[in-house]
Amino acid sequence: MSEYDERWKIEFGKRLETGLKAKEFFFDLSDDDLNTLAHSLKGVEIEEMTPWALLMELITQNPKMLDELAKELL
Repeated sequence: MSEYDERWKIEFGKRLETGLKAKEFFFDLSDDDLNTLAHSLKGVEIEEMTPWALLMELITQNPKMLDELAKELL
């Protein structure tokens, strides 16, 4: 493996892996779970939020999801 590939994986590999697991977690949610998440954002100005801030808001409003997401990411 080239030095570039090794350095790239060290620098970005873990973040990409975590992001992929998080994406799969949300893609696997049921329609009811997605509806619950959407309703929990009622009144929140999501247009002005970063993706990370949006995720934190969802977790704050739905703490059970934090446990489930943590299990997926670990």
